[in-house]
Amino acid sequence: IPIAITPMQTGGGVKNKTLEAFALKRLVISSGKGVEALDAQDGVHYIRAERPEEYAREIMRHLQPTDRGDTIRRNARQLVLEKYTWKKIGDRYLGLVMQALTSQERRIFPLWHRT
Repeated sequence: IPIAITPMQTGGGVKNKTLEAFALKRLVISSGKGVEALDAQDGVHYIRAERPEEYAREIMRHLQPTDRGDTIRRNARQLVLEKYTWKKIGDRYLGLVMQALTSQERRIFPLWHRT
């Protein structure tokens, strides 16, 4: 399936299915709500559609591979590799925890400290 559609109108939080589609190099056609918590840009990582006729038009336009679609797919996969792997997210989380700890607390939890 070369295209993933995320026509979300309500909801919040991280969009794991969108990230999964990005990682699998699927062309994502999404509402703004479908990529809301992600650092994705319309026309770079996904194609934005809000109304049913916009979805239909973009789906028909991209049923066959296009250079634009291929570029967006590659960009989306690269975004996942740069920002959304478990290691990247874990490192960011650990950094936030380390910032919150005092120097004395860091000595108590030395295994948490990474250089």
